[in-house]
Amino acid sequence: MNRKNNEINIVLFISGQRGQSVFSKLIEKKFNILKIVVEKRDDLYQPELFSESELAIINKVNDKLFINEIKNLNIDYFILSGFKQILKKELLSVPSKGTINLHAGKLPEYRGGSPLNWQIINGEDYAYISTILTDEGIDTGNILNEKKIKILENDDIGSLHSKANKLFPDMTVESINMLENDNFGTKQSNKNATYWHQRNDDDGYINFEKYNDEEILRLIKSLTHPYPCAWGIVMGKKVRISKAEKSRININGTPGKVLYLNNNGPYIVCRDGAIKILKYNFENDKDRVLTKKDYFS
Repeated sequence: MNRKNNEINIVLFISGQRGQSVFSKLIEKKFNILKIVVEKRDDLYQPELFSESELAIINKVNDKLFINEIKNLNIDYFILSGFKQILKKELLSVPSKGTINLHAGKLPEYRGGSPLNWQIINGEDYAYISTILTDEGIDTGNILNEKKIKILENDDIGSLHSKANKLFPDMTVESINMLENDNFGTKQSNKNATYWHQRNDDDGYINFEKYNDEEILRLIKSLTHPYPCAWGIVMGKKVRISKAEKSRININGTPGKVLYLNNNGPYIVCRDGAIKILKYNFENDKDRVLTKKDYFS
């Protein structure tokens, strides 16, 4: 006999808007949320919605004190939504039915960090998102649910996160229902398994000598809000580029050179082709503008 949702006990490990979306859906469906675990209060998208009794703010999720505390709860599922820390074996053994991880990448090709960003950078036609029955490996567990999102020309990381965040809540409920009915999903193949590292600000550097216009545009799109944006260096200062488009006119020359044509621009020469910058700012110098004398080193 299937249990009612309010008989199913869940601990949520969350960060950001995705975690908030999943929490809201589980409350709507009347699941019993025992605890919300975050690394810091800033990880809560709308902190006013969470009571102090529900919250567990922790530095190290695998700490013995935390594990002993949470073992006293009658937990059916852990759900990981945007949570950055890796749960080790002892903690993963706590929930009686298992741990569901929300992963914004195609598996097994996009295991590891920043999967949605990497799918944009690599020029994929579709971004895949998945729910996984977590095991001791990194994104190696059975796939419970998978959806694909068409990457449109005007999409960037912000719009793809928004699309993913709309799909993940229902995918989470579907995954719980699968496990409640002893459906443990599909075992992953290791044939095309690839691990990607978590991206940081250094990875946002734009090398105009190395990459062509399309590659640079994908990098820029992969790092728009909520990330700090891709960047280049002009006269020793960082320039953050948040929006650009492929040049509609043929421009060539020295990669990194800034051009204006009939007061239209700025354009920046790439290894092949050029891009037109639509939104940018100099870090720590908001009034500075690009001129035709500038050059990205």
